[in-house]
Amino acid sequence: MVIEPLKNSNIYDYIFKKIRDWYASEKLCVLNLVTTPYNTSLILIDLIKELISQNKNILYITNKDEKNIEVLKHIKREKIFKSYSYFRSGENNISANIIFTSHENALYFNKAVDIIIYDDIEGYSPYSKVEIQELLNYLYRYSPKIIAYSIEPIFLNTTVIDVPCIKGNCPITEPRFLSTRIDLKKDIPYMMYEYLTWFTTLKRKVVIYTPNEESSDRIYEYLLALKENLNTLIHRFRGNKKDRNLEYLLKSRDVSVIVVTNDYEDYFESLSNLDIIVYNSEHRNFDYKKIVYFCGKVGLFNSKTKGEVLLLANEITTEMEKAKDITRRYNILAWERGFLS
Repeated sequence: MVIEPLKNSNIYDYIFKKIRDWYASEKLCVLNLVTTPYNTSLILIDLIKELISQNKNILYITNKDEKNIEVLKHIKREKIFKSYSYFRSGENNISANIIFTSHENALYFNKAVDIIIYDDIEGYSPYSKVEIQELLNYLYRYSPKIIAYSIEPIFLNTTVIDVPCIKGNCPITEPRFLSTRIDLKKDIPYMMYEYLTWFTTLKRKVVIYTPNEESSDRIYEYLLALKENLNTLIHRFRGNKKDRNLEYLLKSRDVSVIVVTNDYEDYFESLSNLDIIVYNSEHRNFDYKKIVYFCGKVGLFNSKTKGEVLLLANEITTEMEKAKDITRRYNILAWERGFLS
């Protein structure tokens, strides 16, 4: 594996040059762009504009909702070009210079293009590294060039370009392990209560992620009984993105809120004063990718006080260790390149 260092202060130009050099090489077919979760996707926009100007065709895979795709919003806002479309399974006569689609829809794609870009950075997706590899191996027949933009290298034995943290704060939060002997399926340790007391004193927004509905309901009921002692608002979030009550609570300044949920989709990353507790983090539902994205959530808009990600468990798992290793690697690279003061 070849690791390309970043030495140029003009990040966009530097990354664009490296990607352009890779694209021009006939020997190199795949490229890893590695960065922090929720980083900007506009690092790719100069490449896209250049390829479109050459009448090249691009397949852009992202799991964001169509209306929230950063690159597409930029294209529309800047009126760069009009030839774009969104592919859904079952569509056969789609034609545009750049075609957007999701991981699931890409399984049905069968049109030749000049390059495929898989963007797994814009937001959390449930697809594992192996699942992304399998999809791109399938799509390789339709394109001579593929870029994977992810929190880790997707392709083995090929070039890796590390993209520094542009969107959000650096260093990224590294998860903190909280070990306890208490059976987390039956009781809640006192240390968790202490952390919650501290967070609410600081008027923070706290999200407690649990493995399942049963755990969420139990912890929610437990916290309701402590509501007066904690002096905070407590909400049970079930994944309804139109939960206006929660939306109102999260927008309220100088008011602490504790949210209990087992919904892992993107929702809380826009908060500027967020802390996360992962309850029973050794559970199989909490893989390293979820944990890394939790770390990205608390750092995205925390301008003054960096948020915490606390992993509460009876045992430290390899998934927890891997998440810590990935976030630590981001920070070591950022330090070596002078992005941390």
